[in-house]
Amino acid sequence: MSVCRSFTILRTIYLLSSHHLRLSDLKTELGQELRFASEDEIVYLFRECDRGAIPPVDTCSGIDALIDDDMERKQDIYLESGDHAVLVQIRGRNFAPP
Repeated sequence: MSVCRSFTILRTIYLLSSHHLRLSDLKTELGQELRFASEDEIVYLFRECDRGAIPPVDTCSGIDALIDDDMERKQDIYLESGDHAVLVQIRGRNFAPP
């Protein structure tokens, strides 16, 4: 999971740990330049989480989410829980975009 931003938009990016996020590919697909959010930006956005951690599913902050199609094809998905110590297990079929 990563948080990326353009000048005006923040996005949470969900992809398998075996995949690599290429910002140039996202630029081509979305038509805008993106960069990884800084740790200070992440701390500010997710104050309830440990420093640098991201909640497993963020529905409260209004941040757009981009989800890799391969996520829902996996039997099980494990996401950090916001504290660098606990994992959350979700069935892949239940992790489909709305």
